[in-house]
Amino acid sequence: APISPTADVEILYDGAIIGKATASMVPVFRDNAGSLEQCTEVDPSNYPYTGQPIQAEFCGQAVYGIYVGYRLVGFAPLASISNMSAESDGVTYHVSDEPAPLPRPPPPATPATPATPLSPSSPLPPDSSVELRYEGKTVATATGDEVPVIATGPDGPVSIGTLDVEDYPYTGSAYQIERNSQVLVSIYVGDRLVGFVPRGDVSNFTAVDADGNTHQVTVPPLPPSPPLPPTSTVGIVYDGFVIASTEGDSVPVIVDGPDGPVAGVSVDVEAYPYTGFAYQIEQYGQILVSVYVGQRLVGFVPLSNQAKFTAFADGNTYQLTVPPVPPSPPLPPTAVVGIAFEGEILASTDGDNVPVLVNGPDGPKADGSLDAAEYPYTGYAYQVERDGQILVSAYVGTRLVGFVPTSNASQFGAFANGYTYNVVIPPVAPAPPLPPGAK
Repeated sequence: APISPTADVEILYDGAIIGKATASMVPVFRDNAGSLEQCTEVDPSNYPYTGQPIQAEFCGQAVYGIYVGYRLVGFAPLASISNMSAESDGVTYHVSDEPAPLPRPPPPATPATPATPLSPSSPLPPDSSVELRYEGKTVATATGDEVPVIATGPDGPVSIGTLDVEDYPYTGSAYQIERNSQVLVSIYVGDRLVGFVPRGDVSNFTAVDADGNTHQVTVPPLPPSPPLPPTSTVGIVYDGFVIASTEGDSVPVIVDGPDGPVAGVSVDVEAYPYTGFAYQIEQYGQILVSVYVGQRLVGFVPLSNQAKFTAFADGNTYQLTVPPVPPSPPLPPTAVVGIAFEGEILASTDGDNVPVLVNGPDGPKADGSLDAAEYPYTGYAYQVERDGQILVSAYVGTRLVGFVPTSNASQFGAFANGYTYNVVIPPVAPAPPLPPGAK
């Protein structure tokens, strides 16, 4: 039987249950020494159906979307998917990294003559007025000819205009539009269009007819996205908001701000020709990575959360892809090296001085520097103490690039000249005999 689009789904690996997908959250699994473990979960509405496989990076690993039919039920390493299955309502399902085609939509139903008064499950008369309520509060009203366009305002959803119903005939698939830098989706009662609202807020809306009966609103599946036209303006979307858009040959550079992603500068695409590898740049102390629709560069976004961005163009959502990062060349001996943690550069080398990093209440932070000449390479790590913490020397190759906390040293990386480098911690030298009388 086809899987329900909203039922809970248990995810199995080698026959054992390792997680559960719901209508609002799906699990993300990572490889841990040959076994799978759940490391986080994400909202599936951030990964709308496109008909194509999804590749993303979570928990420090490349993972792929796993599907039961056309429904996304999680993310996992590609090599593990063949050993996975799913169960829902007592039925076992095959999973795949390839989404199945969307089911053929049924033909529009002919509205039946409603009973008087209308029951909550009855279709609405085509010409009746309908109030759209958000958490019980009326935001706007749909009529037979026009439907409201509702966007998120400073204090919640607000009506910002109307659209003609005739321009959006029922097809069994949802429409998407952009207004106020937000991606809005069409909502229905039965097959009647009643408005456009932010996709993430759909579950909080209801429709109330003239007799006071409440109806659930629904969103049909999104249609497969066509190939992206080469000259289309492309918006980079995060959590339903268009953060910035392409403009001619310029693409936006997006960085994390205190309240979420914000647009920074823009760059010329001619400086970043497609090579099959990703580019990395630094802006405002953050490592950003190039993102693509097909082979078209459409922007740079923070490496730490690139999987949460999508693209929007001409009424369609596109999945962004990040090609593999190219092999890093040998580190030049005089290159400025940034010490990175979760995509953010915390401090950098300065001539012969290397940064010292300690763990603070909000994560690692810079705490001065040390002269690299005082710590010549020996094949062993140096240890120093700062703020009651033991720090260890970190290297790229044999070059000392900083001191980081021993407790989370493996989580640091290095960035120089557009390339990411692994930070290596050599073994600590054997401790000498304890001097007599030492405390």
